[in-house]
Amino acid sequence: MRNNQLMLLAGALAFGLVVGCSKKKDPSTNTNAAIEPASQPAAAAAPAASPNQPRVEREANFQAQDLQLSVEAYEKIYKRKPASLEQMVKEGFLASLPPAPPGKRFAYDPASARVSVVTR
Repeated sequence: MRNNQLMLLAGALAFGLVVGCSKKKDPSTNTNAAIEPASQPAAAAAPAASPNQPRVEREANFQAQDLQLSVEAYEKIYKRKPASLEQMVKEGFLASLPPAPPGKRFAYDPASARVSVVTR
């Protein structure tokens, strides 16, 4: 009898974990929204990925967003903006720059500290 109760309890816990972990979070209940200032700029200058964009362009935008986050991390750690993306690689902050899609390149504006994907 005790083994049956333990099995039922274990099954209920497993079911609760599966159901609890699979629920999608409602963005309107974001508890961090009150902590983060509303005036904070978007994390990346690259446009949001659209399903209609070619895969290569979407990938380039994601890479630009990653580079933007790296620039912001660099600023927080060193208390200054990097002069260039290449400087971040030379200093070992980045292992390397990701390859840009054909005919495009990653541009960095040191004045605004923004990364974007531009046509060559």
